[in-house]
Amino acid sequence: MGGDEILESRDIVREYPGTMALKGVNFRVYRNKVNVLIGENGAGNSTLMRILAGAETANSGELILEGRPIVFKDTRAASRHGVAMVHQELNILRPYPFPITSLPATNCPGWA
Repeated sequence: MGGDEILESRDIVREYPGTMALKGVNFRVYRNKVNVLIGENGAGNSTLMRILAGAETANSGELILEGRPIVFKDTRAASRHGVAMVHQELNILRPYPFPITSLPATNCPGWA
């Protein structure tokens, strides 16, 4: 991990009966940056976030916090280390008369 990386997942695998939710996922969280994970419904975004926040455990892979491997037994343990999850809540955006998915990407700086 470099100096700006605070949390990293390496080769995270999470399988449920009959479903491979995550297969070898790597994700890095950088200090003093806006860190975003975007994907389609069912892509495993929430599963990865629950693992990072200690709400769930991976079948394999590792979490690295501040350069050291760590295992969070629950969300309280993650919170004690400064790791928490902000749950998505699209209802706060509902005053718009159109589905939020119809926002053109040209209105979002840095998006194609």
